[in-house]
Amino acid sequence: MLRRVRLAREKNFEGLEPLKGLCESVDENGQPLSDERVATSLVLSVWGAYIETASLMACSVLLLADNPNAVTSLLNEVMLRDGDTLEDWSRLPFSTGVLRETLRLNPPGGGGFRQTSEEAVIGGFLIPKGVVVTADQRIGNRMEA
Repeated sequence: MLRRVRLAREKNFEGLEPLKGLCESVDENGQPLSDERVATSLVLSVWGAYIETASLMACSVLLLADNPNAVTSLLNEVMLRDGDTLEDWSRLPFSTGVLRETLRLNPPGGGGFRQTSEEAVIGGFLIPKGVVVTADQRIGNRMEA
């Protein structure tokens, strides 16, 4: 990957404009990113996309296993699509809904951490000022309305 980053720089990023933006980025100190850091960022981005996609697919299958009617609807929609272009695949509302519901129930992030700026009482529990807390959206997303 490092060799490809350097080659892209030599060719003035011809055909690789998105890479140019990353290569022109600066670090937390305002310094240009090294070729090594750009290559590492690219590898981690590809790896992260692979892992997140695999996780989404696995979680979707697990959720569908509990709902045979949804499996039937999903298969019918896929079998009745008009073609095999990316545009055809993007026009599958039920399939899109399955993926969105999977992300709602099993979001890729576990919640953000925050430090309390003042004392608070939540659900009858005292949360002191300065304590690190987190709100995991998976809990709320699975609660009855």
